Amino acid sequence: MIRLIQARDGATAVEFAVAVPLFFALLFGTIEFGRYFWARNTIQYAAEEAARYAMVSGATDAQISARARDRAASLNSSGLVVGVQRETVGGVTYVVIDTRYDWASDAFSGFFPASLRVASGRARVPLLN
Repeated sequence: MIRLIQARDGATAVEFAVAVPLFFALLFGTIEFGRYFWARNTIQYAAEEAARYAMVSGATDAQISARARDRAASLNSSGLVVGVQRETVGGVTYVVIDTRYDWASDAFSGFFPASLRVASGRARVPLLN
C-alpha cells in the first residue's frame, strides 16, 4: 500500500489534464479580446473615413453610409449599423456618423458580458459650404 501511495507514474498526466484547459481558456480569451478591439477599431475607422468623405464631397446621407460600410467591409455586414445625422449648431452644419457592430452571432461572443458584445464608433465633422 505504501508503494502505491508513493508512486508518481501518472503525475504528469494529471498535471497536463489540469493545465491544458486553463491554457486554452487563456488562449481563446486573448484571441476573442483581440477580435473585439479589432472590430472596435475597424468601425471607428469606418466612421472617421465616412466623416472625412462627407466633409469634402458634399455627399448624400446614403453615399456617406455606403462609404462607411465599404470601410468596414471586413466585418459581417448583418451586424453593422450605420447612422448618419445632420445637425446645425451656431450656424454651422455638422454631419454625425454613428457606427455600431453587434457581434453576438460570432462563435465565442457568449463568453463576454452584453456590454462588450456591441462595439461602436462615432465621428462628427463640420460640412464645408
